[in-house]
Amino acid sequence: MGARQLELLRKWSVRPDTEDVGVAEAWWDERPKDGWLSCRTDEAWQHTLGHGFDNIAWYRRRARLPKKWFGGGQRVWLRFHAVATDCRVWVNGVEVGAHVGDYIPFEFDITDALGGDEQCEILCRVDEIKGVPPRVQGEDPWGGHITKGFHDVLGLQHGGIWGGVDVRVTGPLAFRPNGLCAAADPETGRVRVLAELQPHDAEGELRVRMREPGSDTVRTGRADIAPGQTEAEVMFDCREVVRWSPDAPVLGEVAATLRGKGVAAEDETSARFGFRTLEIGGEDHRSLLLNGEPLLIRGVLEWAIEPEHIAPAPTADEVRERFAGLRERGFNCVCLCMVYPPEVFFDIADETGMLLWQVHPVWKAPMEQPLLPEYRRLYAEFFRRDRRHPSVFLVSATCEHEAFDESLGSWWWEQAGRHLPATLRQVQTGFMRWSDPDRTDLYDEHTYDNPGRWVRYFDDMDADLRAREPRPFVMGETVIGTSWPDTDALLERLGDERPWWAPKGLDEAHRLGQELKRRFGDTTLDRFRDQADVFSLFMRKFQSEVFRERAMHAGWVMNHLRDVPVCRCGFLDDLGRWRFTPEQLAPFLADRALLLRPADHATSLDHDASHPVEIGVSNFGNGTFDGTVRVEITVGDLAPSDQRVRLRTLPGEIAFEALRLQLPAVDEPTPVRVHAHADGATSNTWTLWAFPAPSLPESGVSRAETAPFTDAEREPSFEERRYSSGWAIDCEAWSAQLPDPGSLCPELPVTAPEQFADAAGEQPATMVTTRLTPQIVEFLEGGGRVLLLASKAAGSPPTCWVNLYGQCPLLLEQGPTRRGDLLRAGESGWLLDTLGLDLNRDSSRAVTTDALGIADYVEPVVRLIVTHDKGVPEAQDQLFFARVGEGLLAVSTLDHDNPAGRYLLGRIVRHLHSASAPEACSGSLRPELVRSWAAPA
Repeated sequence: MGARQLELLRKWSVRPDTEDVGVAEAWWDERPKDGWLSCRTDEAWQHTLGHGFDNIAWYRRRARLPKKWFGGGQRVWLRFHAVATDCRVWVNGVEVGAHVGDYIPFEFDITDALGGDEQCEILCRVDEIKGVPPRVQGEDPWGGHITKGFHDVLGLQHGGIWGGVDVRVTGPLAFRPNGLCAAADPETGRVRVLAELQPHDAEGELRVRMREPGSDTVRTGRADIAPGQTEAEVMFDCREVVRWSPDAPVLGEVAATLRGKGVAAEDETSARFGFRTLEIGGEDHRSLLLNGEPLLIRGVLEWAIEPEHIAPAPTADEVRERFAGLRERGFNCVCLCMVYPPEVFFDIADETGMLLWQVHPVWKAPMEQPLLPEYRRLYAEFFRRDRRHPSVFLVSATCEHEAFDESLGSWWWEQAGRHLPATLRQVQTGFMRWSDPDRTDLYDEHTYDNPGRWVRYFDDMDADLRAREPRPFVMGETVIGTSWPDTDALLERLGDERPWWAPKGLDEAHRLGQELKRRFGDTTLDRFRDQADVFSLFMRKFQSEVFRERAMHAGWVMNHLRDVPVCRCGFLDDLGRWRFTPEQLAPFLADRALLLRPADHATSLDHDASHPVEIGVSNFGNGTFDGTVRVEITVGDLAPSDQRVRLRTLPGEIAFEALRLQLPAVDEPTPVRVHAHADGATSNTWTLWAFPAPSLPESGVSRAETAPFTDAEREPSFEERRYSSGWAIDCEAWSAQLPDPGSLCPELPVTAPEQFADAAGEQPATMVTTRLTPQIVEFLEGGGRVLLLASKAAGSPPTCWVNLYGQCPLLLEQGPTRRGDLLRAGESGWLLDTLGLDLNRDSSRAVTTDALGIADYVEPVVRLIVTHDKGVPEAQDQLFFARVGEGLLAVSTLDHDNPAGRYLLGRIVRHLHSASAPEACSGSLRPELVRSWAAPA
């Protein structure tokens, strides 16, 4: 627009008004002389007023406008591109308008307020409308503006004028913000250009120039504008249709001009468009089709937590760099979760072919009837943004809102269909039991769960889906892992400062790391940090591959692009560094992914046996996959063996073929590496483990006879009734199992309670039990050795349900400060690789050692450090030892009913039974505490 627009980003001043006196004192007439600070309007006001400011402030700026902007039927407009949140504006002492709602561009006609004066003084009062955290965790949270979304819950709620400001001049006809769009129909080649105008009373015309996608061909068209007319359209027919897609993001462009009759002054704007189709189809109507081809969404969740910017406004270079990194790793979608970045973000997505899932910023907001008109006004503005970008392929009205108004949902559904006819839509992205099945193009579930329940979850989910009207199934938010912060790098950068984006609990995490080095040796911390990343990657890889095994599954969105203050859950860490390489992620995110399916998806296998496995391909590449998959199997240090399978799949299909793994006899846990390669597909590698049969001492070890579990003890807990910690669908195929020594070690003799005293006479004597009783504790204090298979039942220390996605596993090996041979130096790999699945398959609990105050008094072997949604680390133990009186206690909550678990159980018992075990244990618990855990006799 050149000389017809004046950008006002700099040379502003801002002043807090925390007592809200500015309106009463009429600051637009006589503003205070002091307290003003220099600022910009393309960044949140926290850059100037401090990260803790979340109240009311006033902005002011003077500008001299060109003399030629006045007269001749011209109109002068003051445009704001984004303000958080409630904004009133005065120009030269005249109030010109007000606007409420973040993310939305708006403008005011200031012609009359200027009165022909080239000198322009702008004053703005802005109220952030701060959301307030709940006083009690779990209460309905936050408040704030109804379209605040989720941004402040995980980060810092940005405030003030942050999207930029400009002044522009037009003739009597002017485009409204986001008032030009082009809807392209690839079936007919027709392009409908829609222009929306600001209110006016002039005659004139709309002129449009259209450049066809993939061509230099330019076409022109026009439409007359009558007085008061605020919409006009021009139709074009393209000679050749070149479609937009992620692989070939070919764009067309329209440039539009409004001119009033007999007036030289004009208004100009432009928009881009792409020919594409999005529809539901495929076998049984369960596939997403982009341009008629099956589409598998591989998305990353984006809450737009921006340490450098505070507002959700990365620079264009940052957006391009992130998109390139995501595409290189196999992602094809970014889910903008209840946030709108500046339009340049969408422009770059259009240019680069990154799909955008836009979730409108409504999260658990109140739904009182007086608010519904305001929701409709704001949603209409969101539609205006969404419709301008072919990259926006799916829109959602709200996220995880269990009480979204039904009439509002009906209105939103109809309006989304009218404004976004080529875009998929859903009222709710969240849990299906909260969603209206008649107002969604696809089924969606936000399930986070453990790998041990993941396969059973899909068994139950698919059964649920088969009972519904056929539609594609997506997971709009799912699959997460937690890493450990790089405290040394963070502290080197931050020093004593703790900005808002710094990891919550950073100092506590650093102290924990130093304590690990002091207590367990210098290498423990490095191994812990590395294994946390390995564990997080396993969670993501395993759960993504299982999702891809089923043809009715159309896509998933993994959490999250970047670390947030309460969780190290990002693919980018706190310092903006990629946590995982393309080589680590692309094998399961590629268009064509090779899959491995062992029996029951086990990661631990019995040695000296032949095991059935399946090799498959998930094909969402271009064309049919028809080829040979070469499978290379390497057991330990043995020479690799090759097997080959032939697979053929059409696009959007998944196919498997069987083969067998012949494992040799081994005398220790041995890695079984399976590498699959095929032309036209991305290679993939998995590590399974072969385990020898468990070995128990020949004498001196028995199973304690205790009371059987009661029906009440077998009753599922809240987290065990439904998936996703009790929030998703009911658990039918999966059920929690309590430990059963009779099936785990049937060869052991049974010791009855009246025989406990006699058993204590054997040196050493070891007992395996599912409960502590007064007699067993007495046996323990007198020098006995006890392995407690702990659970939620009476006779165990307090345990809690474990969400492995929020844990960093600390596996403590033998070292300079740690004696004993339970986990020898350098061999924790097998324990790490089986911990996420087999060892937490039918039971997933841990002893709450930190909450009990005993974390420093036991010797852990499998400790989980919880940070997810907490920030401050908290220890929970799945396997630990402690001396009690003269005896030695081992407590395990792990699932031992699998090859890894049975092998580990044997090693625990042998370690307990060794003569030197008590002396090798540094942990010690008070006998009276252990007695308090005992069930009644």
